Amino acid sequence: MIDRLPLDVQARILDDVTLSDDISRALVACESLRHGAFSRMTMLVYNDDIMNRLSLPLPLPSSLRMLRITGITMTILPALPSSLHTLDCGGCKSLTSLPALPSSLHILDCVMCTSLTSLPDLPSSLHILDCGGCESLTSLPALPSSLHLLHCQWCTSLTSHPALPSSLHTLEFRGCIGFTSLPALPSSLRTLSCEWYQSLTSIPALPSSLHALDCRACESLTIILGLPSSLHTLDFERCKSLTSLPSLPSCLRTLNCEGCCSLTSLPSLPSSLQSLIFNRCIAKGA
Repeated sequence: MIDRLPLDVQARILDDVTLSDDISRALVACESLRHGAFSRMTMLVYNDDIMNRLSLPLPLPSSLRMLRITGITMTILPALPSSLHTLDCGGCKSLTSLPALPSSLHILDCVMCTSLTSLPDLPSSLHILDCGGCESLTSLPALPSSLHLLHCQWCTSLTSHPALPSSLHTLEFRGCIGFTSLPALPSSLRTLSCEWYQSLTSIPALPSSLHALDCRACESLTIILGLPSSLHTLDFERCKSLTSLPSLPSCLRTLNCEGCCSLTSLPSLPSSLQSLIFNRCIAKGA
C-alpha cells in the first residue's frame, strides 16, 4: 500500500501526476500522505467529486506548474504559486474573482465562470486567454504583448475591448452582443471569428496574414471593403444585409454564403475553391 511507504517515496510516486479519482481515494485514506506528498507536486486536477473527499492542499505547493479545478463551487481561489504555468478553472460558476496571477503564467482558462465580473492584471508571459461564456465579465484588462490566442465567445456583458497586441494569432469574439465594432486588427492575425455581432455594419482593414474569417450571423453587416490574398476560408452564413462581396483571393478554398438573402451576385470564383455553399440566397442562380 502506498501509505506504508516513506513520505519522500510517496512524494516521488505522486510527482508530476494528475490527482485522479483513484489517487484521491488513496490520499483520503492516508492523512500523512495528504500533507506530505503535495510539497513536490507539479500538477493538480480537482473537480467537485474529489473536493467532497479531499480538500485543496493549502498553501498550494511552490512546485506547482498546472492547476485544473473544473466545476468546483469555491467562490475564491487561494494564492497561486510563482511557478504556475497553467491555470484552468473552467466551469467554476460560483467563482467571483481570481487572485493575483504569477508572472510565469502562460495559459489562463476561465471558460464558463459565469459569476466572474473582472480579471486581474495579466502577466507579460501569458500566451493563451480563454474566457468564453463568462457572461458577467464587463471588461478585459490590458492584454500583454506575448498573447497569441484570445477567446471571448459569448461574453455578453462586454461592451468594449482593449487594444490587441501585435503578437495575436487567433481572435474569437463570437456572440459578444454588446460590441458594435471591432478594434484595429494586428498584422500577425491569422484567424478571426466575430460570429453573432448583430450590430456590426463593417469590418476594419484585414491584415495580410489572415487565413480564416468567420462572420456568421452578422445580420447588420453590409459591406466588406477587401480581402487579403492569404485568405483560405471565408464564412458569411446568414449575413442577411450583405449585398455584395469583394474580389476573392486566388488561394481561397472555402466560401459559405448560405442565407445571405440580400446578395445579388458573386465575384469570379478562384480556381483554388474546393467548397462553395450558396443556399437560400435570392440570386441563387447568379
